[in-house]
Formats: sequence, C-alpha cells, structure tokens
Amino acid sequence: RCAVKDALELKRISEVKVQGLDLNRSFYLIKQNQSIGGFAVEAFCNFINNGEICKRFLMK
Repeated sequence: RCAVKDALELKRISEVKVQGLDLNRSFYLIKQNQSIGGFAVEAFCNFINNGEICKRFLMK
C-alpha cells in the first residue's frame, strides 16, 4: 500500500477488496548475533523494530 500511495492518490489505480482474499503477511527477522553484520544490518534491524515507524506502514 505504501509503494502505491501516490498512484492511489492520483487515481491512476484503485483498491479493490475481494471478499475472502487475505493478502496480509507476517515477516520474521532472523539475525545471527555471532556474525559481523556491520552498520547497515544494525540500522535496518533498529528500523524494523521501531514501533513508531511500524505504525506508519501497518494498516489499521
């Protein structure tokens, strides 16, 4: 939904709800603590685990 926000607002595409079709998915973050991940991995993990950021992207 976030990826197509502009197109939705400009009416270039429209959202169609289909009864019985669930497109919600769960994602799991798996990270090895022993490996060297670097700054980018740590920044991404912090981004994903930030509740305030997640609220912006999750549907209500």
